[in-house]
Amino acid sequence: MAVTMASSVAPAPRTKAEKTSEQFKLKDGGMVEFGSGQRVEASISGAPLESMLEYISEPSRIVYACWEHKDIMDMGDGVFRMAFRGQSFLSISIDMSVDIQLWTAEDGTIQCKSVGYSVDDMAKLLGQEFVDTFFLELEGKLRVEETVTKVRALSLKNTRLSGDVAVTIGGKMPGLLSATPEPLVKSAALGINNKVLEYVSNTFVSTVAGDYRKWSRDQKLVK
Repeated sequence: MAVTMASSVAPAPRTKAEKTSEQFKLKDGGMVEFGSGQRVEASISGAPLESMLEYISEPSRIVYACWEHKDIMDMGDGVFRMAFRGQSFLSISIDMSVDIQLWTAEDGTIQCKSVGYSVDDMAKLLGQEFVDTFFLELEGKLRVEETVTKVRALSLKNTRLSGDVAVTIGGKMPGLLSATPEPLVKSAALGINNKVLEYVSNTFVSTVAGDYRKWSRDQKLVK
C-alpha cells in the first residue's frame, strides 16, 4: 500500500476495492509465475487531513487494519510476519507466512514490501524442488487524499485513504501437478492471489474507519 497527500476537486469518493492487474505465465520446464494487483479506497468523512496523516504515521496501524491480529507477529524494525492459512491450490491446502516491511517515504507515502517468507511445510506436499524454486513478492503503497466537492456555493472536503497492493508468486510445478491442463493451473493460481488480495482489501475497508475514530477519541482523551 502507499501514502501521499493530494488535493483536488472531484466527486465524493466511495469506499471500494477493485482489481487493477492480472498475470499468468507457465514456462517450459514447469515453472509457473502468477500475480495480481488490487486498488483500495476508504473514505473517512469528517476526518481532518492533518489528523489522518498523523494516524497513518505509525505504519503498524495499517498492518492491523488489514489482517487478523492473531495471525500477525511483530518482528521489530518495521517488519511484521503475517500468516496465510488454508490457501487451496488444485485441492492442496497450503499454509505459509510472509515477512512484510513497512516504512514512510519522504513524500509521506507509506510503502510496504515482502522481505522474506516461510514455505517449509509445503515440501512434504509439493516436493523440495518446488520449495527451492518458490518465490513470493508483495509490494504496496498507501496515501492520504483530500478531495473537494463543489455543491453550489459550498466546498465540501472529504478525506480518504487510497492504496495499491500487488502479489506475485512463482515456483516449479511439482511432478504430481505437471500434467494438469494449463487453464486449471491458471484458475487455481490466480484464485490464490485474488483471495489474499480480497481479504486484505475487504478487511482494510471495513476496519480502518472505525480504527481511526477510536484512535482519534483516544488522542483527545490524552490531550
